[in-house]
Formats: sequence, C-alpha cells, structure tokens
Amino acid sequence: MHPLDPTIRGVSHVMWTDRPLGPGAHARNAVFYGERAIDRSPCGTGSSARMAQLAARGELRPGDTFVHESIIGSCLTGRVLEALEFAGTAAIIPSIEGSAWAPDTTPVDRSAPTLSRGLSSDL
Repeated sequence: MHPLDPTIRGVSHVMWTDRPLGPGAHARNAVFYGERAIDRSPCGTGSSARMAQLAARGELRPGDTFVHESIIGSCLTGRVLEALEFAGTAAIIPSIEGSAWAPDTTPVDRSAPTLSRGLSSDL
C-alpha cells in the first residue's frame, strides 16, 4: 500500500534482479510492467526504488554510489544524496545519471501470425 494514497493497490511493475555481468556494476535488472512489456534499460524509477530498498536494508548510505546494469549491458549510476523519513517510512533522495541511445529499429510485419498476436493497436 502507498504511504499517502490508499487508492493505490496492487502491483504494476516487477523488477528482476541478479548479479552484474559487467565490471563496475553492483547489480543487474529488468523491469516488467503492464500486460507484456519489459524495460531493457536500467530505468531511473526502478534504479531509485532499488536504491531505496538497499538503503532501508542498511546496504547503501548517503554518499554511496550504485551502478545498475540492464539486461543489455547499459548502466545508470545512482547516488544516495540524503536519507530521510517520509510519511513515517524510511526514504532517500536519489540522484541518477547515465546516457541513452536508440540503437536499432525493428520493423513489425502485422501479417506474420506469430508476431501479430498480442501487439497493441498503436504499433
């Protein structure tokens, strides 16, 4: 349940985590959301949430950095700027930095029977 909004119920995002593959990274992740979507990038929101979780466990402190690696190897670097309490819950103020690229475009053939199932109408 959300600490301030009782109408927010349920889970809409799930983060898979693992040990990193790349040098210098602290963790690896992928965020699954919606009906069938996956964020292949490290994700600023997910990285901030993961940092808050690690800080609540005592594994990150103000000033610590956290390098989050995606399933495709790209990374975001987060830093805990401040630890505080928000609505009676331990919280952090994170800083996230990184770069993003659109490395490829994939055409979709709507007539292909195995690809057309499950595609949204906005493609």
